Amino acid sequence: MLSGPSEQSAIVADPAEFQRALDLVRIGVRSCVENGVDERAIITALMAEFLPRLVTIYGPTAASAILVSLASGIAQAASNPIQRPQ
Repeated sequence: MLSGPSEQSAIVADPAEFQRALDLVRIGVRSCVENGVDERAIITALMAEFLPRLVTIYGPTAASAILVSLASGIAQAASNPIQRPQ
């Protein structure tokens, strides 16, 4: 999993562009919450946008590896509460 800004920025060419994109996504999510959109609907919509883009940019094999790594990180964090982000 991406543990912090340095790791997150390492996968994009321009860290400032990453921060700009993250800020805009957070504004969109906050807007959904403020307009009463259910959290599960928000997550589903984000994934509907995210997954095809992930496959287009990285290809199906690398996208699968990224998702496996993400799943592994989530499982590891769940089994070790000390490492869980707050």
